[in-house]
Amino acid sequence: MRLSTVILARDEAATIGAAIASVRAISDEVVVCVDPRTIDDTTAVAEAAGARVGSFDTWPGMEQARNMSLDACGAPWALMLDGHEVLDRGHETIRRLVEHDRPDRPPWLSLLLVTSEREGGVVAPVPRLVHRDSVQIGGEEHPLPRARVGGTGGSLLADCLLRHDDPKSDTAQYAARQSERFERMVATHLGAGHEDGTARTPFIVEAAYSEGVFHFAASYGAGWVSGPGKQAQPERRMFVGCIAAAAFLAMGDVESALRLAREMVGDYPGYPRSWIALGDACLDGSSPQHAVQAYLTATRCPDPRFGWYRRRDNTWLPHTRLALTALRSASIEAATTHLADAIGACYDPPTSARLSAIGTTAQRDSTAAMRELAGLG
Repeated sequence: MRLSTVILARDEAATIGAAIASVRAISDEVVVCVDPRTIDDTTAVAEAAGARVGSFDTWPGMEQARNMSLDACGAPWALMLDGHEVLDRGHETIRRLVEHDRPDRPPWLSLLLVTSEREGGVVAPVPRLVHRDSVQIGGEEHPLPRARVGGTGGSLLADCLLRHDDPKSDTAQYAARQSERFERMVATHLGAGHEDGTARTPFIVEAAYSEGVFHFAASYGAGWVSGPGKQAQPERRMFVGCIAAAAFLAMGDVESALRLAREMVGDYPGYPRSWIALGDACLDGSSPQHAVQAYLTATRCPDPRFGWYRRRDNTWLPHTRLALTALRSASIEAATTHLADAIGACYDPPTSARLSAIGTTAQRDSTAAMRELAGLG
């Protein structure tokens, strides 16, 4: 036995079967640990799919749950999945890697993970393949493996891809849990050491913005970008800065948004979301021509290999912003053309359908269409 796949699951009956099926061919066993707060048929579905299923008497917290679930595995290597994730690519790479131990092999490896369009379309490397005897898993929200003794840390398996799509993200219960999660993350984050704090910042700032705590997202995000963020992964820094700029705009502080966006495009001109942030600030600052130039620049930015990059940022999203500028100048024909370009560049069927509906709305109610376009992205 060389590879166990371990899945922590809470109310994942709709997706756990696909998660198990995606790793069955390369796993010597699949272990599903069910959160005792689960109220659906996750356990029955997982057992029917051939997994070994266990549960916790009481929920111990995410960090302890991860380590307890790893202790339940029988193989030296463990692949960690959520119950709404599937291994889309890289099966042979993973199996080949775990077949034989080598002294130069890192104790954990990251896979690329892409979230659904509904959850942001983020592409990021995440540590998910670990040598159980060599690591301890920290992190209450996201896994943060650390070598038990020495070790050189992790590395990336760039040809492996996880797809993350949680259908519960559309529900009121999920929104309530996210609100609780935000409060918990802030409390943990503010008491964390520098290393852990830097790793948590993107999630903290995004959660704050999604909860409407704009003053926190703006001030904390901007401070981090100009301070500790300068030592972070460039894509991560840009990700945080763009959210902070959007938070400034939500509060009506156009000057701060402009200043932050200009700093970002000056430091990393190849990051498309920064140009969109600059365009949004110019548009709110009544500089539509400068906004158009920024949006067009976003469409010309290349795709980064991986990182805190949203594929939409240089494909369909800039075209929706161009449509917004056209509607603001009462040019329905130009707006329709830009929306057609957005639909042609969009890779997500539900988003394409929404863009089509906005195009129809624009023909009869440009104000409503502008409101919907401004809410995209």
